[in-house]
Amino acid sequence: MAFDHYVDGLELLGLRVEEYWVTMEDEMVCTHICAPLHNQPKEVWGAEFPSGPPAHGRCRCQRRIEVIRL
Repeated sequence: MAFDHYVDGLELLGLRVEEYWVTMEDEMVCTHICAPLHNQPKEVWGAEFPSGPPAHGRCRCQRRIEVIRL
């Protein structure tokens, strides 16, 4: 996936990257799986969803990254 290649490239440049789960924050967000994961780091959801979203059919969630300056 392009997102993963981008993260890998940033890490190859020596940058620290943190991934976060992001929902659409509207009334259609899945309250069982996705809403509790909103803005949670990969350490929280990575074991169950190693590739991140989508978590289920019709999931509209995404991942976002933060590049941490060392």
